[in-house]
Amino acid sequence: MEREHFRLWRRPIPGSALFQYQVFGSYTDVTPRQFFNVQLDTEYRKKWDSLVLKLDVVERDPATGSELVHWVTQFPYPMYSRDYVYVRRYSVDSDRNLMVLVSRAVEHPGIPEDPEHVRVRSYESHMVIRPHRSFDEVGEGKSQKKKKKKGEKKKKKKSRNPRNSWDLGSFPQLGLGKGGGKPQKLGGKKKNCGKNTQNLGKSQNPEDGKTPKIPEFVVGKARKMGKMKQSEKKKKNLGKKPHPKHGKILNLGVGKLESLGR
Repeated sequence: MEREHFRLWRRPIPGSALFQYQVFGSYTDVTPRQFFNVQLDTEYRKKWDSLVLKLDVVERDPATGSELVHWVTQFPYPMYSRDYVYVRRYSVDSDRNLMVLVSRAVEHPGIPEDPEHVRVRSYESHMVIRPHRSFDEVGEGKSQKKKKKKGEKKKKKKSRNPRNSWDLGSFPQLGLGKGGGKPQKLGGKKKNCGKNTQNLGKSQNPEDGKTPKIPEFVVGKARKMGKMKQSEKKKKNLGKKPHPKHGKILNLGVGKLESLGR
């Protein structure tokens, strides 16, 4: 099995139905020392590992640094939980820039078997931690480097082509964005709607002086607004007649006209 930052191999153990596994992984979000300390801290593992039923350091040997650990962990249903008694020893080699943690199962008279758990008698673990840089520095993986390069390319593209994004300031004659002051509501009662329809296509971008292409839906709505205004004016002028002397329009209703005729 092989993925980015993770590889897994296995091989059968001769004379048994068990397998031996080898795992290779790479972390770029924690330092090697932090990862190493989490492996050793049994009290902290009880907090983040919900499968732990029991995890205690039974004995320590100050001379060799070895520790005797009793670990009971849950297994998926319908299997019984597993019981481990093992010795572990760790070492930090600053000259070779390595951290090593070795564990293997042992027998101990002070920790008898529990019928509720299955005792694991064949268990070995060898962990080698090699820092990307140093024990206290976070490494930088290939994926992070690729993301940085892609981000730099995107920034360059935006700076080279400022007109890629649709800017309402490019259409000052429509009263949108920077050039035309406050935006107009569609269907609103403003007198310059007819003028806006005439000026479509004549506005220029203030940055380069070139005339941008106006989207079709903006042109269509502006024309529709102009037609609506013209039809509203015609409706308002129904029943109005100019005065014979000064030429002003008098607002005469239909009922008033009929009464004058009588």
